[in-house]
Amino acid sequence: MIQFGEVPNFAQSASDLGLGDSFNTDINQSITDLANQNTQAGTSTYANLQTAYKNQVRGIKQYLAARGLLSSGETGYRLGNAQQSYNQGLYDDTNKLLSYLSGIQSSYNTAQQNEEQQQTSAANDAYSRAITAAQSGQALPPSNPNATDNSGPATSPNANSAMAQAIQRAIAGAALPAASNLHYGGMQL
Repeated sequence: MIQFGEVPNFAQSASDLGLGDSFNTDINQSITDLANQNTQAGTSTYANLQTAYKNQVRGIKQYLAARGLLSSGETGYRLGNAQQSYNQGLYDDTNKLLSYLSGIQSSYNTAQQNEEQQQTSAANDAYSRAITAAQSGQALPPSNPNATDNSGPATSPNANSAMAQAIQRAIAGAALPAASNLHYGGMQL
């Protein structure tokens, strides 16, 4: 956005799409200030579009004035084409910026989903290992990794181990508590 030189009105776009006010919170004032400074310095994409448009308009007026046609219909026609060219360039460059930002958001969402899948897989693996350990009579670990009392046979699970109790119920064929009540190693299963 800093290279582009202008921060698009994401709040208006989000509002138009019904996404609420919080959409624009990732863009802080320093990003907006840096983008504006880049435009004022004439080095941003937005500044380059404006400069090209102004030069095109000046060239059109000079060309027509030199031929005595500045007050003719040709002036409006050529200036209209210049404005259309500027609008198209701004639209194209804004869409490139938004596509880039969309790609970043998509990558972030994919990374979040992968992390959630890895956590779920790790929890399932831990649960499977705990079931196997309980079935073979080994002591079950506590759900709190800082707990020191993880001794005792699988038939009398540690009092602070909801996971161990759930495993014992599963082995005995009893109904398991709601999944939202199961925790292992600080993770909710």
